[in-house]
Amino acid sequence: MKYKKLDYIWQKKYLKRFIAGMVGYGFMLPLTIFIGKKVVAGNFIMILIALLPVIPFLLAMSAYLANMKTMDEMWRKIQSDALIMTALITITFSFSLGMLQVMNILQNFSIFYVFPFMFVIWALCFAYLIARNKLV
Repeated sequence: MKYKKLDYIWQKKYLKRFIAGMVGYGFMLPLTIFIGKKVVAGNFIMILIALLPVIPFLLAMSAYLANMKTMDEMWRKIQSDALIMTALITITFSFSLGMLQVMNILQNFSIFYVFPFMFVIWALCFAYLIARNKLV
């Protein structure tokens, strides 16, 4: 069976919430970094500023989880498999980077880059699973 629309994957109300959350995250992230570098404040205020992008990100993730509950078994399995594959690849990558740091081969790696890495890996795993199952 071939699917041609996102309607089988995303319900519109959850897709709108997800997009709003990700746009909010994309807007808040550089704004927070800019403000964080310009503002001189106490640790508590700086923590609050640093965590501002987490709010729209949580909105997007809650929409993603709510949408997963509405999927049929096949799509839920594909999503779950993509997430499991992403977790395993990220764990392997993180462990490898950690070992490179322990051996003083890689001096400084920010954990900040793990989320974009995971997002790209998830998209690739999801595309692979869709192609493997001949859904598009």
